[in-house]
Amino acid sequence: MASTILQIIITPITEVAKLLVIPLKHEVGYLVKFRRNIEDLRSKTTELEITQETARYTTDAARRRGEFTTKEMEQWLIKTEMIVTDVQKLLGGLREEDKGKFNFCCTNLRSHYSSSKRAAKLLKVVNELKGSLQQIPVSQPAPPPSIEMMPTGDFDAFESTKVAMGKIIEALKHDDNQIIGVYGMGGVGKTSLIREVAKYAKITGMFDEVVIATVSRNPVMLKIQREIAEGLGLQLKEETEHRLDLSWVGISSGKDRSNCKIAITTRNLDVCSEILANEVAKKCGGLPIALVTLGRVLRNKEPRFWEDAAFQLRESSPVNIKGMHKMVFSCLKLSFDEFRDEESKMCFLYCALFPEDYDVRIEDLLRYGIGERLFSDDLTLEQARNKVHSIISNLKASCLLLSGKNEESVKMHDVFRDLAISIASSNDYSFMVKAGSGLKEWPSKLHYVMRMSLINNEFNMFSGQDEYPELMLLLLQNNTSLKAISDGFFAGMKALQVLDLSNMPSLVALPTSLSFLTNLKTLCVENNNLKDGSALGELKSIEILSLRKSSFARFPEEIKRLTNLRLLDLSEMPLV
Repeated sequence: MASTILQIIITPITEVAKLLVIPLKHEVGYLVKFRRNIEDLRSKTTELEITQETARYTTDAARRRGEFTTKEMEQWLIKTEMIVTDVQKLLGGLREEDKGKFNFCCTNLRSHYSSSKRAAKLLKVVNELKGSLQQIPVSQPAPPPSIEMMPTGDFDAFESTKVAMGKIIEALKHDDNQIIGVYGMGGVGKTSLIREVAKYAKITGMFDEVVIATVSRNPVMLKIQREIAEGLGLQLKEETEHRLDLSWVGISSGKDRSNCKIAITTRNLDVCSEILANEVAKKCGGLPIALVTLGRVLRNKEPRFWEDAAFQLRESSPVNIKGMHKMVFSCLKLSFDEFRDEESKMCFLYCALFPEDYDVRIEDLLRYGIGERLFSDDLTLEQARNKVHSIISNLKASCLLLSGKNEESVKMHDVFRDLAISIASSNDYSFMVKAGSGLKEWPSKLHYVMRMSLINNEFNMFSGQDEYPELMLLLLQNNTSLKAISDGFFAGMKALQVLDLSNMPSLVALPTSLSFLTNLKTLCVENNNLKDGSALGELKSIEILSLRKSSFARFPEEIKRLTNLRLLDLSEMPLV
């Protein structure tokens, strides 16, 4: 009986004891592993702090590239900072005797148990934080840019442009990348971006030499090779001298920076209301070249001018130009329309007659304008020249033109060239521009054309007697393969006022059909080697005759009969 009762009592106690053994063993383990837990925590926390510092450096680098730190990374950094602080408090709170040898003093037992248990929990979190970092994205690309420009030295750019620049630089650092493509529609600032990358690469010593060469839509390989050679300090010899395009192509910066900002800071209520500014800026499609150009037009103008601009953009019919946003055309054309005088508009359109990336002589614009009676007859030659320079200055101030190689030349951004050709091709101006198109045969169906440019093509001969009753300007220079012009070629161009036959080294004689050009006012025959120039004497109405750099087997004394001459340019002609 007694044994039965004893068994009844002992059995539950045994079961309870079994349940208590595991947690008691676990709790006692905190005492036994006190020293190990503290040392492991100290060691792992040091590793976590190193990882934390690396993560901070990585996020800072991402921010400098214009990227944003992810929320996951921000939370990881915050949690890590909190845990490191907790660990430092725990380790700093240990009594000196706790840091020494383990003993069985009751006070120490209680302190060791509490500290060891806390250390074990913190150690678990430290390990989790350190392990989870590999799964957390550090940063993300910047969102689409606002209309706020961030100046960096001489380069004004959107935040996204800085991100693109960072990507290009990173790509340049990899040996496997030999060709890097930068894609974007006309006007977004690709050329400016690449030039900034080139500047960075040179300054930082990424490459020993950095060379930039312009490649147009119809590239001339010799021209590209020459640019690269000269950039490397080499000399490339060739029979025909080509003008080189080495000037900057892109958005104005530097001294004009404050003016450029006007388009970006259009929320200024001293200029116009925020609603109008945003509407006008939105029509620019986010393109820097459109924002800058339209900003130049509307700067310091009253709100009514902004209202008119917004109305014109709303009512405009967008023109589809390949590579150009439709509404951007309307924005850029608005800046063209702001010039009320025909002289300024024609000087701008004249620049589109030349090939892409061409360095246009301002003197040529003057001579063409005089030939077409663009300027008042009351102006002297010098007064007309001053007027052209003033016009060019205004066009450059409005971002419609760019500075050329020197003060005597000017360039046109390819976006504005597309704009100019589109405008010039309308019935109002009747331009036909095929400069640098690689043509070998004379284009057909051009009877309606008033101004024609066939510069830089591959003709061998000009023949035929087609009628061009309205043709007033014809530019044929730089057709270096041309060997002959048929005698009747100009017979159907009686309205012609401007003719340029410069830089044709294979042409040996001028055609007798020049005598049909009774209205010709400007003739340029520069850098040619002619046997006979007697046909020049038949141009009774000629006012501007340029024979610069040309040589004749016999100097054409017939030019003495040209009594209406206002300018005879014989500069740089070889001595006979």
